[in-house]
Amino acid sequence: MTKTLRDYQFADLVFHMAEDRSLNLSDPGTGKTPTAAFWTYHQVQEGRRVIWTQPGSLLQKNFDELIDWTPLTAQDIVIVDGTAAQRKRKWESDAKVFICGPTCFGREWMLSPPDTTALVIDEVHMQFPTNDSARTQSLYTAMRERFRWMLAMTGSLIKGRLNSAYPMIHILEPRYYMNHESFNWMHQILGADGHCVGWKGHDRIGQILGQHAVRHTFEECYPDAQEDVIIRETCPMSPAQRAAYDEFAAKAILELEDRFLEGTLPGVHALRCRQIMACPETFGLCAGEKTGKDERLLVHLADAKLDGGPRAIFGVFQEELERIADLCEKQGFRTALHYGKTSAKARGQIDIDFRAGRYDIVVGSAPTMAVGYNWEHLVQEIFTSLNYEDVDFLQARRRGNRGTRKTALRVSVLEYERSIDQRIFQIVERKSKDAHLVDPTQKQFEFGGKDEAPAAVLNAARRGGFSMEDLT
Repeated sequence: MTKTLRDYQFADLVFHMAEDRSLNLSDPGTGKTPTAAFWTYHQVQEGRRVIWTQPGSLLQKNFDELIDWTPLTAQDIVIVDGTAAQRKRKWESDAKVFICGPTCFGREWMLSPPDTTALVIDEVHMQFPTNDSARTQSLYTAMRERFRWMLAMTGSLIKGRLNSAYPMIHILEPRYYMNHESFNWMHQILGADGHCVGWKGHDRIGQILGQHAVRHTFEECYPDAQEDVIIRETCPMSPAQRAAYDEFAAKAILELEDRFLEGTLPGVHALRCRQIMACPETFGLCAGEKTGKDERLLVHLADAKLDGGPRAIFGVFQEELERIADLCEKQGFRTALHYGKTSAKARGQIDIDFRAGRYDIVVGSAPTMAVGYNWEHLVQEIFTSLNYEDVDFLQARRRGNRGTRKTALRVSVLEYERSIDQRIFQIVERKSKDAHLVDPTQKQFEFGGKDEAPAAVLNAARRGGFSMEDLT
């Protein structure tokens, strides 16, 4: 008999309850949050208090889901925010579950009551992907000194670099690797200049995670789900954009070689090229004009007027997002701007209003919009620019495809012809391949439609790694 999503969630819960520390690495949209909510209630029943740490966008959502999925009430749960004095009072309250953001957790977990010994980490890849950050080091201290129990969740543990998995592996069982340096020594491929140019030992990491994690694919949980339709759309730059872009282009391509993306941001020339493409107004270009991507976006907005369906538009740069939101509003769409400047409270309200039909379009960045939200009512997602992370692209698509769609989600990816957009696509595809080699159930995606992708990315990835079937 075919297993249902509820079967998987129950089996996952049994696994997590049997382990002091474990991971749920299931795809976005496969029901990780309800499982974590039940696990939290079990911890409370055992006399332990729990901290949930997650990106600020998800504070209200997870508060609501804990109430929806468990017997816990609003009096049992507190969102730790506000001024320092307000946060201190909340930490000292009688709440059983404390919900906070990663910065608050890193600085203030020690203010929670001594019986707060269980931790839930939602979207761990966004909070603790780097070993040396102060936030991750604080997490290590917390796990040594206070928290015996942990459930961490993400559908994208490998965030471009294999060592983004190290913090969780170290917490689960530090004896796998002596330290972070030994992990890098075992898995990095170094070039002649000492920079990392690739990764090896994917299967070892897959086998380690297989001992401590549950994982279900989107297709496994929703066998009848519609596939996303990804369409690349090429746009011309304006003459002024092209002239300014070409001044930086050659050095920008050099800066986007793989070795410049290992643990650092690309160089200034690549950044300038991206800004010229995404927000030329910041350089005094295209004043009073629409960019090539703006013109293509207007075509999509005309379609939106005809079908009346809601859209989500993703971009990278603040000025780009603000310009796009203004463009949408001038076309008569009720538009919400959801990006780094948007407060956690406002993000939660935008989610509620968007699902209720009070907004037609939400414009924002993938790091703020691509986790946690259930927006299956979307007709289309449009990407005017991409960052360098495959996980953000996958997570963003999963906002509009949670498994019960009756029609395919249209995903339009805009690109400028003869630009570093094509190189960025290659980088995102390469990172997707690395994640697939660690765990073959992670879907490796290709943008397709062009012939610029290197042959290594287009070749089928080798099989291997772990399977979670025996856990269910």
